[in-house]
Amino acid sequence: MRQGARALGVPAESLPPIEEDETADACVVWSINLPSVLAFLECDTQWRAVAGMGGLIWLGLDYTAVLATLNSRPRAERRQHPTRKLFADIRLMEDTALAIRNEERDDA
Repeated sequence: MRQGARALGVPAESLPPIEEDETADACVVWSINLPSVLAFLECDTQWRAVAGMGGLIWLGLDYTAVLATLNSRPRAERRQHPTRKLFADIRLMEDTALAIRNEERDDA
């Protein structure tokens, strides 16, 4: 995480303190990103996939269902964290998740 932050020019003093082993299968989520990460996790059942010869091929999220999920949040939450911002963040996370999910299939 710290190497990636340095590559992006994030000052070391802006990074959260290291509390966990960086080799662990977990990551630190900055509080500014937490609403987007939680929204992405809420959409976990909205993935589209097809069966192929080598197993499942992940196509991406069902955007209609994702937007329905985001729009079902309480009004105060939607004002604080607008749907269009969360949707844009979810699409970025989806892109990375797709590469990982389909890479796992390729390795099998």
